[in-house]
Amino acid sequence: MTRHPSLEPRRIRASVDVVPLFRVLAARFEDVFWLDGGAGAADGWSVLGVGERDERGPGDVMLDAGAPAPSDGPPFRGGWVGWLDYESGAAAAGAPAARSEGGPAWLHVSHAIAVDHARGEVWTLGTEDVIADWLHAAAVSASDLSAVHPEPSSSIAHVRHTPRRIRRPHPAMPRRHPRRQRISALPHHPLPGRRIPR
Repeated sequence: MTRHPSLEPRRIRASVDVVPLFRVLAARFEDVFWLDGGAGAADGWSVLGVGERDERGPGDVMLDAGAPAPSDGPPFRGGWVGWLDYESGAAAAGAPAARSEGGPAWLHVSHAIAVDHARGEVWTLGTEDVIADWLHAAAVSASDLSAVHPEPSSSIAHVRHTPRRIRRPHPAMPRRHPRRQRISALPHHPLPGRRIPR
């Protein structure tokens, strides 16, 4: 397994909007990642960053040999981000599989920002000057975006009709469906070869 030194996390006093931050990274770098905590996340982490592409990836990984999760700071401290597609994994295990279209993709992370949604904390991993530039550009991007697309004003919907009023038929509507009236008015004729009991 290929090992790389972990990145030293540093907590900073800042608030980060992850959407403008990711747009800044995607505009500047070809290889970026975003491990998302979810839309409107109130807990968990989001980690965004960049890295160097490495097709070899981490090699053999033992899932039970990882270091214990840190008690303070982001759970991700650098290393690999990527995926192993099903076909490549099945072929490596000797199972029959279709040919992989994209293959595995791996980045060795060089810089990242981790956001703790529960505590509202922001942690950096990597060179401080580089990440400070990202945060500044993301703040400018967020202010530009809010100027172009202001937040919609909230309004409260009010009910015009009660459920009882909605269920009541309109006076102009017939009580019985016209099609049903036409069908019930048709004479009843037996089918050929069958007798209808009386």
